[in-house]
Amino acid sequence: MDEYAGGIHTFYEIHQRRLDIARRLLGELKGDAAHLVARDFHELNLCREVLERIDVAEVVLAHLEARKETRWPAYQTRIDYPERDDTHWLCFLNSVRDSGSGEIRVFTRPYHPSTLAKGL
Repeated sequence: MDEYAGGIHTFYEIHQRRLDIARRLLGELKGDAAHLVARDFHELNLCREVLERIDVAEVVLAHLEARKETRWPAYQTRIDYPERDDTHWLCFLNSVRDSGSGEIRVFTRPYHPSTLAKGL
């Protein structure tokens, strides 16, 4: 994730080619994780942690791929989409994982600052 999905080693810069590599490597890691073995409860917890980190990495990757803009330069820069695009991306980006297929669906929700302030 650090090298291919915009971590510190790449100065938080990403582009689709790197994200494709991250997706492929994450798929390989997920396949390897199917062979995890635990000898005791402690190791079982460590195995569970690895599986949960893979889940989180998949969701992060789906969100990085979905947002076709650079909203936060220096925190997450899309080299292939260097400009901020409020017309299309001034919104919340959410996702759900289909329990049957395991597929992650990313969708947007409107961003209305005035309604957020009322909730305080």
